Amino acid sequence: MKKYFVWFTIVAGVIMLIGCASNLAYEASKGNIKGVQTYIDKGANINEWVVGMSVAGTPLMHAAGEGHVNVVKLLIARGAKVNVRSKDGTQL
Repeated sequence: MKKYFVWFTIVAGVIMLIGCASNLAYEASKGNIKGVQTYIDKGANINEWVVGMSVAGTPLMHAAGEGHVNVVKLLIARGAKVNVRSKDGTQL
């Protein structure tokens, strides 16, 4: 039996469910290409805006921000949008 870990966080008074997408963003930010592949294969939303980490953004933004080129290439190959802007208007 597979175990899935889901947790809650409170941001600005709103309870948010953190699941696969934030795990994908976390693995992307750490450069774990096998972890990224696993979450994509399990159906994580590759373009979801993730909050609850130190910086909000997409998994692609997290990987690019940390300089993980191989993860960036994988995310783009699997359909990550490259023209997404951060809340302050910054683009990759």
